[in-house]
Amino acid sequence: MNVLVTGGAGFIGSYLCRALHDLGHSVRVADCAKRNGGLLTFDYRNLNILEKQGLKEAMRGVELVIHLAAKHKYFGVSEKEFFTVNEIGTRNILEVMSEADIRKIIFFSTVAVYGETNGPTDENKEPKPNTPYGLSKLAAENWVKKWALEGMDRSAIILRPTVIFGPKNKGNIYRLIRQIYHRIYIPIGKGNNIKSIAYIENVVKATIFLLNLEMEGIHIFNYSDEPHMEYREIVDIIYSGLTRKPPAYCLPVSPILRVANLLDWIISKAGIRFSLGTTILKMNKPTFYKSDKIRKFGFSPVCSSKEGLEKMVKWFIENKKQES
Repeated sequence: MNVLVTGGAGFIGSYLCRALHDLGHSVRVADCAKRNGGLLTFDYRNLNILEKQGLKEAMRGVELVIHLAAKHKYFGVSEKEFFTVNEIGTRNILEVMSEADIRKIIFFSTVAVYGETNGPTDENKEPKPNTPYGLSKLAAENWVKKWALEGMDRSAIILRPTVIFGPKNKGNIYRLIRQIYHRIYIPIGKGNNIKSIAYIENVVKATIFLLNLEMEGIHIFNYSDEPHMEYREIVDIIYSGLTRKPPAYCLPVSPILRVANLLDWIISKAGIRFSLGTTILKMNKPTFYKSDKIRKFGFSPVCSSKEGLEKMVKWFIENKKQES
């Protein structure tokens, strides 16, 4: 197929574009970032999804759009930016797709659309986002659904992955590995809360699996690796990969949180936007997202949660001089 990948220069996009190319698809990349070394051989369009003319040129001859481009960082992004890029940008893409008679989209959403959850969460749970990021992504999902219902033979697949990690990514899992490696990790809380994660190779394989399904209409899929693990299990696997023993203690959450909130208040007076208290709360909050639906369709991941973490730690060790 002729595929356009928006946000194709990013972490997920770079992996996905190479995998699609290896399978024989013709891949065009659209991204506001400069072309990186891994994408030199691709048809690359340096554009902003808020500019329709660039999108129109990028979509010529395209049969499928995989829409990854988004604002997603929790710190340093305003609510207006989230909605401008994630909602209006998505609407622009859908309008240009309609003009170009492109009838298939895979939209990368997020489990953040569910908001606060207390137990295992699947696609049947009503979304109730409680962050600007989650709200903006749900708004984008609604535009995707509207687009799919307005035309004949249209297919809209909405993928809601949990935290994605893997080599070259410097998100939550990377930061945890780095803290443990530098011996600055402090266990706060018992760590018995489930933390669903998603290894990049599994996410890419899941995307290609969905691409090959002949489905019209609207289809929503969560994605998370299995088995689901408690936070302390994730920490233990990282310690093991670094050939170190995990700490035998953990600090109580409540008193540490009070100190963290005080520090946050002091830091805020200096104009620094960061919340240590929020980080501690997130560390101890369960994030349990089930993805049985895609597996019932026949999907099989590349590796388990444990194997994905072991690969990530191995990559960190091999690259720690550059990454530290």
